[in-house]
Amino acid sequence: MDEQDPAVSVCFQVSIDQEELGVFNSCEGLGCEIVIEQREEGGNNAMVWQLPTRMKFTNVKLTRPICEDSKKLTQWFAGMMNGVKPTTMVISAMTMDERVVAQKGPFEVAVEAGKAYWWCACGRSAAQPFCDGSHKGTSFTPMKWVAAASEPTGFCGCKQTGSPPLCDGSHQAL
Repeated sequence: MDEQDPAVSVCFQVSIDQEELGVFNSCEGLGCEIVIEQREEGGNNAMVWQLPTRMKFTNVKLTRPICEDSKKLTQWFAGMMNGVKPTTMVISAMTMDERVVAQKGPFEVAVEAGKAYWWCACGRSAAQPFCDGSHKGTSFTPMKWVAAASEPTGFCGCKQTGSPPLCDGSHQAL
């Protein structure tokens, strides 16, 4: 594992509707509250239904120093002057070498002896912990690993392991 300061070793790549807004050094307020209402059943008062009725999302606060990426954010805000439309936002936790932290902990997989597995090294794969080709256009390549025995195996999810592709607990320093 690299000797990185855990306070500055994770950043957040942000894109809205596939428009890259750059990298931020902190992200606060990601959360969701689900409001539940209770309803009693008409003829059977012992039966109470708990139904989700609303979802509330908190504001997300992203911070970074003023930098070259600030221009992207300013242009995005200027583009909203003619009205705001519903958008999709993606926030990806990344290490400073641009590996996406897919999960803060291992992916437990029951492997088969003698079978080859291709571990995702970039963190962008939708088929974690295995590669789906999402690394194309980056400097990352998947790692081939052959199972010695049929057993549950912990594949690294944070992509910081010192013994790839297996988890060595490096995620605890993130």
